[in-house]
Amino acid sequence: MLRRVAEDAPGTPSEALDELLYHWRELAEHLEEGGGADLRAGWLAFLKREAARDTVRVRTRAISEDGTMRVESDGLIRMGRRTKFAAAACAGVVAPEMFTTLQRVGYRRVWSRF
Repeated sequence: MLRRVAEDAPGTPSEALDELLYHWRELAEHLEEGGGADLRAGWLAFLKREAARDTVRVRTRAISEDGTMRVESDGLIRMGRRTKFAAAACAGVVAPEMFTTLQRVGYRRVWSRF
């Protein structure tokens, strides 16, 4: 997989890069143990930086049928952990309790269900 990713310039989005970063924890361990030593320096630095990223800024808004913003949230969430996500502002509604777990599914892509 590392060879497929390394065929392009460092940081070039590709299906191979998405697949590699889907397994970001395993990638981080592999690189920490000296894996990827045959990669160009640019790719090695890029993959180490990406594999170390475990926090995502998430912003959500709930808008009623009449177009009024009712709930707004903004915060940092760690990937792979169930997290309570607090509402920052509520207009005319009781603040909901939201929980989410973010999963990395590729380069610049995360998946979540609230």
